[in-house]
Amino acid sequence: MRSKLGWPVVALACAVFGLGSPVLAKGGVAITLPDKRVAVLSQGDLESASIGSYSVAVFKDRNLMDFAAGAMFSRDGSIFQDDGKPRVKFADITEDGRPELIVYKLTAGSGNYLEVDALRIDKNELRLLARVQTDSKHDAIAALKAAYKRAARGKR
Repeated sequence: MRSKLGWPVVALACAVFGLGSPVLAKGGVAITLPDKRVAVLSQGDLESASIGSYSVAVFKDRNLMDFAAGAMFSRDGSIFQDDGKPRVKFADITEDGRPELIVYKLTAGSGNYLEVDALRIDKNELRLLARVQTDSKHDAIAALKAAYKRAARGKR
């Protein structure tokens, strides 16, 4: 005979016995990082598409069960293209041979204005290295490198 309790019992058993359960990221998109880990990017629930927050959660495995690091950042613009793909790339902002995750946020309206973040993803930490405001006609990577160098000089 089948139990009518179903998923609530399974979820409770997983919580009590420390077992994993499926991970859900509403509206999230998984990308493979250069070190083969997986990052899930998502915009804040119930927020406007044009302004709010976004999060990055890094997992050690493709099943999204072994969490490594995560953070939430403000955003002025959408991190997703119209087709649902994230506006991201990898570039070495710090010139140390390790690429950072670059997140582009296109603002609403017709100006093609961008807010661009450079995120360092270490083993168990994710942090914002630089943020610039620019437009699609300018080299955002060069602007991020310059902003990072200015910030690094200011810390000395």
